[in-house]
Amino acid sequence: MGAGHRETIVSNESADILRMFNSSFGSPVGRADFDLYLKVLREQIDEWDVRIYPALNDGLCRAGFATSQEAYEAAFADAFEMLDALEAHLSSRRYLAGDRLTGADWRLFVTLVRFDTVYFSHFRCNRQRISAYKALHGYLLDLYLVPDIAEAVRFDHIKAHCYGGMLAVNPTRVIPLGPTLSLSEPPGRDNVG
Repeated sequence: MGAGHRETIVSNESADILRMFNSSFGSPVGRADFDLYLKVLREQIDEWDVRIYPALNDGLCRAGFATSQEAYEAAFADAFEMLDALEAHLSSRRYLAGDRLTGADWRLFVTLVRFDTVYFSHFRCNRQRISAYKALHGYLLDLYLVPDIAEAVRFDHIKAHCYGGMLAVNPTRVIPLGPTLSLSEPPGRDNVG
C-alpha cells in the first residue's frame, strides 16, 4: 500500500459503486452468476444510465429544490418525459437492458420506490404516481419482489431522510404519515419480455 492509499471507496456515484462491487471484490455476493454489468450489455446499460440520470434522477431533485417557476417546470417536464419513455420501453421489455437485471435496473428502482412516497408530494412532481403507470408499476413490483429486496426497503427511513433532512424543501421537518404503499402484490408482467 502506497503513501496516502487507504483501500477505501471514495465515490458516491451509484453507477461507480455498483461497478466496484460488481468486479473489485471477486464474485459479488458469493454468486458466480451474479453480474450487474455484463460485458455484452454494457453499451445498453451505459446508454440508460446516461439518459435516466439527468432527466429523471437529477430532474426530480431540480424540481424539488427549484427556486423559480421556470426551473421547476423545466425539471418537471424532464422527469415526466423520461418516465413516459420508460413506460413505453418497459411495456414490451422486462428489464432496461437485455433479458436480465442489471445495474441500470437497480439504479432506476431506488428512484421508483421513493417516487410515490416522496417525490410526488415533497418534490411537487405530482402529474401522476408510479402506481398510475401500468408498465413502470409492474416493473417496480417485479424488482421489489426479488429475494431480500423488500426487507431492505424502509419507507420510514426514506421519509425521515427526505422530509426530515432537506430543510430547503421542508423547513419544519414534519414527516408525513402516509401514503401507505403495498408493493407485494403480483406484478402482472407475465407476458412481458
